[in-house]
Amino acid sequence: MCRYFIVIDDIWDVKRWDVIKRLFDSREDCPPDLEEVSVQILEKCGGLSLAIIAISGLLANTERTEHLWNQVKDSIGRALERNPTIEAMMKILSLIQPVEKLEDNNKRKEACRVHDTVLDFIISKSIEENFVTLVGVPNLTIGTQGKVRRLSVQVSKQGNSVIPTGLVLSHVRSLSVFRDSAEIPSLDEFRHLRILNFEGCTQLQDHHLVNIGRLFQLRYLNLRMTSISELPEQIGHVRCLELLDLRDSLVRELPAAIVNLLKLSHLLVDSEVKLPDGIANMQALEVLKYVSFPEYRFDLMQDLGQLKNLRKLDLELGTYHFYRVEDEWHKVVASSLRNLGTQNLRSLTIWDGRGVLQQEGPLCPVPLTLQKLKIEDFSCVHLRQVPKWMGSLVNLQHLYLTVQEVRQEDFCILGALPALLSLKLTAASEVNSLKVSGELGFRCLRHFCYYNLWGEPGPGLVFAAGSMPKLEGLELSFCVAEELSPFFDIGIENLPCLIRVKCEVRGHYSSVEATKAAIERAASTHPNHPSVDIDTVGVFGQKSAKTELVEY
Repeated sequence: MCRYFIVIDDIWDVKRWDVIKRLFDSREDCPPDLEEVSVQILEKCGGLSLAIIAISGLLANTERTEHLWNQVKDSIGRALERNPTIEAMMKILSLIQPVEKLEDNNKRKEACRVHDTVLDFIISKSIEENFVTLVGVPNLTIGTQGKVRRLSVQVSKQGNSVIPTGLVLSHVRSLSVFRDSAEIPSLDEFRHLRILNFEGCTQLQDHHLVNIGRLFQLRYLNLRMTSISELPEQIGHVRCLELLDLRDSLVRELPAAIVNLLKLSHLLVDSEVKLPDGIANMQALEVLKYVSFPEYRFDLMQDLGQLKNLRKLDLELGTYHFYRVEDEWHKVVASSLRNLGTQNLRSLTIWDGRGVLQQEGPLCPVPLTLQKLKIEDFSCVHLRQVPKWMGSLVNLQHLYLTVQEVRQEDFCILGALPALLSLKLTAASEVNSLKVSGELGFRCLRHFCYYNLWGEPGPGLVFAAGSMPKLEGLELSFCVAEELSPFFDIGIENLPCLIRVKCEVRGHYSSVEATKAAIERAASTHPNHPSVDIDTVGVFGQKSAKTELVEY
C-alpha cells in the first residue's frame, strides 16, 4: 500500500523529468550500498529542487558505485566548506540561460532568463543590500529604507502601481517605469537622476517631461515606445546626457537645442525624424540611427562627414525626383562617407541607396575601413548586382546585401574578401544554380544566409568540395517545385565545420515534405550531425499533423 506521494515542483522541461525518473527504473529499488550516500547527497542539497535536478543529472551519467557517488558527495562538501549554506549552493547552480525572441521586424533580440529560485534570491539580496527598490511586484513587501538609490516601478496583476509615501526619493540615481498602468511620478522629486527609463510606457505624455532640463546629472534617457510627440527645448540643458532613445515614439522633429548636448554619444531615432542644423557640433556622437533625407540636405550630409568619433551610422537616402541635382548629391554622400572612413566609422547601414551604390564609378562610395556593411532595399530594384567596388573592402567582417540577381562572378568578388565572417545575401530575381567551390575563397566565413525570394524553384546553390571550409551556420530560404524528382543535392556533406542548418521552404506540401526529409537525411550522414531547423511558409496542399501550414 502506498503511504506517501512525492510532489516535485519547479521543473522547466520534459528532459529534466526524464533525468529524475532517473537514476533508477520505476521497478528498480535503490541498491543497498547506495542508500546511505543517496540520503547524504539529498541532505546537502537542502531541499532545493534546482540542486536536486542538477545533481540527479550528474549521477544519471555516473557509474553506480559507492566510491564514485561518494566522490560526488564530497565534491559538494568541498564547495560548501567556506559557507555551508543554501546561498552558496545557489551561487554554484545559478541557471542564467540565453533565450531568443522575435521583434516586430522579425529580427532576433538577445535576452536571458534565470530560474525562479535564482530570481527570488537575486531580488532578496538586492533588497537586503538596498541595491534596488521594487514597486508593484506581487507578494513583495516594500520596506522603509531611508535612502532609495534605484527605483523600479512595475505593475502587478491587480492594477496600478503607486509609489508609497514614506520613501526618501531625493537620492534616487536610477528610475525605471515599466508597462502601461503604472503611475508616472513627477520628475521634480528626482533631481539627482542619472538613468531614466520609460521604455514601453504608452501613457507617458509630453507634459511629464516639462522639467526635464532640471536633471543636470542625467546620462541615460530612454523614451522608446512611448507617446511622447515633442521634446522640450529644455533638453539642451541636460549637458551630461550620453544616450537618447526615441525610437518607436511619436517624435518627428528634434528641437534645435539638441545640438548643445556635447556629451551625447548615442542618438537613436526613427527614420522619419528631422534633425536640426548644427549636427557637426556633436563631436561625441558614436552611434547615430536613423538619419533620413526627405529632401536634399547637403548641409546635413556634410555635417555628418565631420563627426570624427562616429562608429555606427544608419542612413536612409530615399528616392528623389529632382534628377538635375542627383549627381551632385551622390558626390556629397560618397565624399562624406569616405571622410568618415578616415576617422572611426566601422558600421554602416544604408536604406535605399539608389545611384550612390551603383556599379559604375571609379571610386568606392563607402569607407574601405568598414567592418560591417548592411544595404537594405525592400523594393530590391536599386542595386542590380554585387558592385565591383565591394571587393575593395578588405576589413569587412559582416555583410548584409540585397540585390536583384546574384551571378557566379559575384561570388568571386565576395569570396575574395579576406576578413568576411558572416554574409547575408538576398536575391530577388530568377537565378540559375550557382556553384560555391573552394576556388572562390570564403576562407574565414562562419555564417552564410542566402534568400532566394522570387527565383526558380530550389535553393539556387550547390556547395562543392572545399567550399567555405570554416562555415558553421547555414540559412536558406527558397521555393520548391510541385514535382520534386529527383531531389536536388546542395552538398551539405562538403561543409566540414557545419553545425547548424536552418531553412525556410515554400511550395506544395508534398514537395516541402520531400525537401525536409532530404535535408534531414543529409544532416544525419554528416560527420558533425548538424542541428536542423526547417520552417514551412506558404505551404499549400494536403495538411500534416507534424507541420504547421499556412494557406495562400
